Amino acid sequence: GLFTNIYSQDMNPVQQDKSKAPTAFIMLFNSLPKLDVTQLGNIISQIEPLKQPAVFDVRVKEKDIIRAFMKFDDHRIQLVGMSALVPSSTIERTIPVSNWKPEDKLPLQNHKAHIICYYEGENPDPSEQLLALYKTAFAFSEFGLLGILDEDAWNCMPTWMIKEQMKPDMLQSCRESMPLGIWTGFVKLFKNNNDIW
Repeated sequence: GLFTNIYSQDMNPVQQDKSKAPTAFIMLFNSLPKLDVTQLGNIISQIEPLKQPAVFDVRVKEKDIIRAFMKFDDHRIQLVGMSALVPSSTIERTIPVSNWKPEDKLPLQNHKAHIICYYEGENPDPSEQLLALYKTAFAFSEFGLLGILDEDAWNCMPTWMIKEQMKPDMLQSCRESMPLGIWTGFVKLFKNNNDIW
């Protein structure tokens, strides 16, 4: 799972059901972005109309650490970031096993900073929770996002694909059926030198 134990106790996400880990993924950067909360909110509202403007609560904003909360509609996302590499155990379960081309994986592999996004909102639909996280990543695509890691799905996704996913027809498709394209990865298992399962 996500490496929340490296953060202090009060940095851990609030969980309503202690037996279940929160929906979460990790955004990768060359350096931690400056939080322009107005621009981030405007970008999210351009994906789909919001019931009210996105709201940000920035708790910590230092050179090497970010902690903030973002709310839009019935979603609440906790953002915990630092100027550090993601642990190698997380990298091993996301980047090398994903089905992306080497040129898509390389920038992710060479990241220098990351922000973990925890879903803490009230929407009970797992698809909507995941879409809220993708909307968050889409907003950060204007702030140097390299891509995301989804450890639960054993997958990663480069920024250009996140931008492709956040279009009205793709959002509608994700709501009509289980969004396997963004929910799961493709793990390669080599049977022999020529065959891949």
